[in-house]
Amino acid sequence: MTAKLELLFASSNKGKFAEVLEIASQFTNLKITSPNELILKCGAVPEIDEIGVTYEENALLKARGVFTWSKTPSFADDAGLEVEALNYAPGLYSARYAGEPSDPTRNREKLLLELKNTTDRNAAFVSVLCLFGLTPEPIFVKAKVEGTIILKEEGCGGFGYDPLFKPNGHNETLATLKEKNIPVDTHRTKSVRMLFEELQSKGLLK
Repeated sequence: MTAKLELLFASSNKGKFAEVLEIASQFTNLKITSPNELILKCGAVPEIDEIGVTYEENALLKARGVFTWSKTPSFADDAGLEVEALNYAPGLYSARYAGEPSDPTRNREKLLLELKNTTDRNAAFVSVLCLFGLTPEPIFVKAKVEGTIILKEEGCGGFGYDPLFKPNGHNETLATLKEKNIPVDTHRTKSVRMLFEELQSKGLLK
């Protein structure tokens, strides 16, 4: 019987965790753990300041911090929405675009306001993953999904900017697609799949 490879996904976001589990289910010897499952063993989950100036730096900070706490190989993502007309903002600051505390509704409202006078609504979701503690050097992967920002919110599925983002090749927003359980590759599912396929190429996953 093949030994299970246990990896910790360094996020408490249920939507993100569900996306990771969906991809992980395609591999027979992979177990994904959430930080909440290790609280009794390791104590309170650490708060990690995202002080990096790139997606890669923030993903590394989170993955390394959670690995140090859990002693379990850990991967973390840092993601953002990049809008061409806004010089690729909000980007690294997508979660707190409208200020602290993070508020997805206020973030979407600010984005629509910023785009009110432009017809250029091209955008992309970007996801960078870092896996720390499994190999001598951290492993990084990066993926993106291109699309457009629509004029008003549509759909109740997903989270963040999903109600405003229509991926290329689809006639509905990510939120609507998720609400209808229509399969769609997000930036995160792409990056997670890329990470797991790289581990598979190294003989670590089956």
